[in-house]
Amino acid sequence: MERKVLKGDFMFYEKKANKLEYMALSFLSSPSYVHFHNEVEIVINMGEGANANVYINAQKYSLKNEGDAVLVTPGQVHSYETLNNGLFMAFIFPAEYIPRLQNTLISMQPETPFFDIDKIGVRKIIMDFWEMHGSFPFDTKHMRSSVIIGYMNLLMAHLYQKLNFIHIESDLALVKKIILYLTENYTEQTTLKELSDTLKTPHSVISKVFNSATGITIPSFLNWVRAS
Repeated sequence: MERKVLKGDFMFYEKKANKLEYMALSFLSSPSYVHFHNEVEIVINMGEGANANVYINAQKYSLKNEGDAVLVTPGQVHSYETLNNGLFMAFIFPAEYIPRLQNTLISMQPETPFFDIDKIGVRKIIMDFWEMHGSFPFDTKHMRSSVIIGYMNLLMAHLYQKLNFIHIESDLALVKKIILYLTENYTEQTTLKELSDTLKTPHSVISKVFNSATGITIPSFLNWVRAS
């Protein structure tokens, strides 16, 4: 995995290897950091006392019960806060591994990313995968197995049917542009006016959209990047 932002562990763009990654974890991201990437990410509470909060575009979703899960689509700003260690399962994979839904996953997102694996009927898919590949506790696997990708296609087909997908607002595209510009020019004394001129967008809109999507201000983000 390559970090697009070379300084700072608070927010960055992750450029990942073009592989399916699955993990069994005792906790999620410690310390937590705000980031986004171009892959699909699914995180599931598998029990053993696990409890965590997931923040997606500044909205909080609680994974407090076994079976609670979230779907993060490409480009969504997100972070994790582990409240209790336990057992979590995570999948991260390129949208192109789901060819029938690739365009949907890039251009749309679920109205709510939270789901219960029992209520939407995907427990069997997940547990079948777990039984076949569950000998990987607290480790990371990088695979391109057609069997594993098949499981992901089956899981995503169910999620697409059960979750209400909506088109991504143009604000998300703007947030991506802001982050990439700031991380490439963090050594300069960048002003909102310069950012506004570069992106051809009023500075009031830039500030509002960035704060709404990430939960922090642009000056705070720049300070975090520069301080490390």
